[in-house]
Amino acid sequence: PAFTVRKIPVGLTEAEAAVLNGAFETSYHGLIHCGGLKAGEVALIHGATGASGLAAVQICSAIGADMIITGGSDEKLDIVEKQCLGKGKVLTKYNYNNPDGVKLSKFVKSQGIK
Repeated sequence: PAFTVRKIPVGLTEAEAAVLNGAFETSYHGLIHCGGLKAGEVALIHGATGASGLAAVQICSAIGADMIITGGSDEKLDIVEKQCLGKGKVLTKYNYNNPDGVKLSKFVKSQGIK
């Protein structure tokens, strides 16, 4: 539909703009529309270092929801955490490629999530 048409931001290629729009729409739909996420709540963002994950982090940060983020490297997770410029903050980071780390299910339970 016409309401989904957006202007391509200056400096982006058509392909980059297409991915950006899809990532934010996917994240917004899952977090806000389906999940009903509100300020003060906590979201688990699995794969926070990918396109949809980064969009989810920015949405949570903007509305004031806190986050538990997962990703494939500590370096990438640190970069994601630094992008949280809004009201929400990263509570904990989990590197799922760390062979010495706990399993994700135990990690999430340790954070108080069922």
